[in-house]
Amino acid sequence: MGQTSTTTGRHRGGRLAAAVVILLVVTFVVLAWPRRWFNDDAFITFRYGQNIAGGHGFVWNITDPVPIEGSTSLGWTLLSALTEALHGNPLVVCQLVGLAAGVVGLVAVWRGGLRLGTPAAWAIAAPALLAGHRQYVLWSVSAMETRVATVLALLGTLALVAEVTSSARRRPWSGLAFLLGSIVRPETPLLHAAGGLGLLLAKPSRETLRRVALSGGIHAAGLIALTGWRLATFGKPLPNPFYVKVGGLQWARGWTYLLEFLDQYHAILWGLPFVVALWVLLRRRDPLAAAITTQIVAITVWIVAIGGGRWEFRFFDWILPAWAMLVAFGLFSLASPAGADRRRALARTFLAGGLAAALVVAQTSTLFQRFRSFDTMMSVEALHAAGRAMLVDGMKLAEILGPEDRIATGWAGAVPYATRAWHFDPWGLNHPDGGDWPFDPVGVLFHQRHATWEMLEEADVFFVDIFNQFLYRRPAPPRALLGKLRPWARDGSIVYCIELPGRRAPWYWIFASPQSRETIDRWLERHDLRLVYALPLLVGPLERARPELRSGSAKGRFRSAPGRLQGRRN
Repeated sequence: MGQTSTTTGRHRGGRLAAAVVILLVVTFVVLAWPRRWFNDDAFITFRYGQNIAGGHGFVWNITDPVPIEGSTSLGWTLLSALTEALHGNPLVVCQLVGLAAGVVGLVAVWRGGLRLGTPAAWAIAAPALLAGHRQYVLWSVSAMETRVATVLALLGTLALVAEVTSSARRRPWSGLAFLLGSIVRPETPLLHAAGGLGLLLAKPSRETLRRVALSGGIHAAGLIALTGWRLATFGKPLPNPFYVKVGGLQWARGWTYLLEFLDQYHAILWGLPFVVALWVLLRRRDPLAAAITTQIVAITVWIVAIGGGRWEFRFFDWILPAWAMLVAFGLFSLASPAGADRRRALARTFLAGGLAAALVVAQTSTLFQRFRSFDTMMSVEALHAAGRAMLVDGMKLAEILGPEDRIATGWAGAVPYATRAWHFDPWGLNHPDGGDWPFDPVGVLFHQRHATWEMLEEADVFFVDIFNQFLYRRPAPPRALLGKLRPWARDGSIVYCIELPGRRAPWYWIFASPQSRETIDRWLERHDLRLVYALPLLVGPLERARPELRSGSAKGRFRSAPGRLQGRRN
């Protein structure tokens, strides 16, 4: 009778825990969807999808169809192409798919917590820690592939552990899950290798090696086939960003990045249960704990080595599910010490429950606080503002630009996508020879290769963004914008300001051009646009010869304007 009663109580507790997980899922959706956002880079993938759906193939410019894989995520590109082919909105579809992956991730970390031996009630802490976590919520609805790749790697890890620990033979679905993850994000093989290593350390045997190798073999076979396709299509075994972005190690910056993450996400609160979980589980040689611990170590070393990136803590997304499962188990371990009497056990349970509540509140509070910027890090809010501004620029310029017009802008997403103009990417990601450009070890992180003015001349570009912005609300002269000068700009090149009609007030398109003045004038005449000024770019001292303005009206406008006019994103 007593055993039956205990079993019934466990079933009821499991059902109650499942109901709480459902409530957490609903809470996550309510928190995440109104905060959906996008950045400019998402539109790089959308442009490739646009061209594939239009029958032009995997090319960047449809008037110059050179096959190139400038997007890091093949899976996300194919999703965008399918959406475009069905006349859908790739931005909304990608945000919805990311949201759905976030839901799956919450359920998976709860199930993973149970697999670690955490009771159902305590395992709830894992999804509770993520449901309102700033990074988990915001990257789920970013229109980027981040959340889908993370969840596929998590599902692959859980499947691999089940395959290794099961007494019966299981189909190696883990290899397929990791392969799909690799198609979405190229870092996935690192997690597969690290997880397999952890399992071999926790459960060393020939059978473990056989099952890990089988999973890895399926993954490897898929990657070999994918590499063969890339070689046949693009002449390169990896996507173009690998050759353009991969550069020197940046350990010092990476350590700063790691310490900021630990500080901004309250490691002082979750450090103890995290360490306790590692101590208990690794001494127990728990296979899942060993797998996710080696993954955490591998990803953290990789993040620190590359300097962490310029977007707020995006790469730490890979380890959030493993972190949540370990913290949940650590809280349970603190609440249930072996050999404690009833009174001490109740006291420990009360204290651990209070810590769990404090942790959930602390992690959820990050969603309602602004990211504390450091170094050159861009917050989600800054990325979203820049993405929206670029989309506005692209939609406005789409009224006058077409596939035959040749532009160059470092923002390679929304403007090229919206205008469909021929685009020269001065950072090289979408240029077939970008990986051969000179490497600048002190340049912008991950953009340490860039074009020169001579390359833009050779490419016959018409409109060059040298101020990191094309459209302005005021016709600011070049000297007022030097704070944003791009590295491919050249002293003495001619800067043009074109007035574009607007419903309420005109916009001003400011660009440099290697084309002759006569060529620019003919283009403006064909499009019935007014030139406000044409001035040489002077980077040197103020004592140099002052440029002359093209018209008296523009000259008078600058005389009455402030000394440093500000654009929308200055």
